Amino acid sequence: ERMALEHQGEGMEVVLRLTRATLALLQDEVREPRTQATQFAALLPRIASTVQYPDIHTTAALRVLLAYLVDRFWWSPSLWKYFLHTLYPDDPVSTISQHACTGSTHLFEQEEVNVFAEGLTLAGLIKNSFRDLVNKQCAEKKTPVCNNNYLMAAIEEAREKLPLLVLTVEKGRHEGLLGVTGYSKPLSVLYSFLLYVDCLIYQLQNLHHSHLPAGNTMVDEKIEDIKCSLLQVQKVPALHPILQSVLNPTCLYSQQQDLHVAANKSIQQRE
Repeated sequence: ERMALEHQGEGMEVVLRLTRATLALLQDEVREPRTQATQFAALLPRIASTVQYPDIHTTAALRVLLAYLVDRFWWSPSLWKYFLHTLYPDDPVSTISQHACTGSTHLFEQEEVNVFAEGLTLAGLIKNSFRDLVNKQCAEKKTPVCNNNYLMAAIEEAREKLPLLVLTVEKGRHEGLLGVTGYSKPLSVLYSFLLYVDCLIYQLQNLHHSHLPAGNTMVDEKIEDIKCSLLQVQKVPALHPILQSVLNPTCLYSQQQDLHVAANKSIQQRE
């Protein structure tokens, strides 16, 4: 922590490397590394909202570690970007298409056999931590640490990718990849990507207009397009409940009725 404060660039890189290593060890199949990583996380200072027990399990250790990062390093652009990169490591469109081509859709088949690799749990915790980081910046009334150019490029990419993702998900459901039983890799990647989009929108909506880069007057229109695409994903029949759970709070805004109209209009135009 002292190194990160004194040498913000190099110091934060050390912090993030240690974070990646700890997260990997917390999800290791071998018990001993997992236990040692949990003991390490248990030594970190804790904020009031995290568990206070001296002995904690791996999921609690994940919560303690992420809460510590937000509490101590909320000012770091590197941490802001790290959270987003963690949620979007793979392209959901290519991942779903790839697994549809393999034909590996047997009931209860799981690609990830390591029960400690909690992809969905970690993605949910990362999303919550990202929101806590944004809220912390707002509470401190500091200039946002987000990279505006990166943020706007990410918003535009999500806007372009989501219509293709809608078509891929609609096709993938016929392959049994995203149904009630679910298939681990496509489900995890799609879930993480939806949380990634949620984080982008949350950050953008918490930016004052004075902090937006010049020439981005169409920001609201881009967000509306994204929400319309999310509503179309939500309407896909037999969509896995875990995906429905993340789509509901993402789409439930005061403009929901207008979004439904816009989404239906978009579908009619496509047909």
